[in-house]
Amino acid sequence: MISAYSPYDEQILANPNDAEAYFNRGVYLLEAGENFEIAKEDFIQAISLDFNIADAYSNLALIYDIQEDVGATQTCLEKALEADPTHVVSWYALGTLHAIYGRHEEALSALAKVLEIELDFQEDDEFLEEDFSFAMDAFALRARIYLEMNANDLALAECLASKAFDPDGNECELLEIVALLRLNCTAEAKTILQALQEEGNIERKDLEEHPLLIEILEIL
Repeated sequence: MISAYSPYDEQILANPNDAEAYFNRGVYLLEAGENFEIAKEDFIQAISLDFNIADAYSNLALIYDIQEDVGATQTCLEKALEADPTHVVSWYALGTLHAIYGRHEEALSALAKVLEIELDFQEDDEFLEEDFSFAMDAFALRARIYLEMNANDLALAECLASKAFDPDGNECELLEIVALLRLNCTAEAKTILQALQEEGNIERKDLEEHPLLIEILEIL
């Protein structure tokens, strides 16, 4: 099948077994936000031709997520990880999916894999395609999950680990304040909050709209 137009149509017409062209057209259509059915067929074709399997399944998962097909999304992410157990994008997406549906233990396990893989790459001083972009998000999501479970000491531990990983990052600071408040460490919570206010990194409306961060309003 040919799309309305993509830079890869002629390549596919010229060589119907050009796996890379199918994959690239699928990415092109996915990023354009159109012809998702053709994009799915392209990724499936790339997989059948044994090309970039983990990325192809990961992109399929994204399309199914857009189409709100949770079962297919999870299946594709799991197949991506079967193809490449170090596929960080898929581990993070799977952890996020589990977290959305309240499957806390499964989410924590998937996010732990994100951190394990990225920390291993960092320790070995190897290049990681995602440039460690998921580590801070993984720490923050794990902290949020622990707060939802009322495991406040574990949430705080994730926030502190996040700081150790990247002292300049601040993805966990608001969650750290919540954890400290719940652990009756109000002075420490106020110190972090004051620093964020001075930096202009916090707005009341952002707290009011968040089911966890709203707890910070009591000391704002």
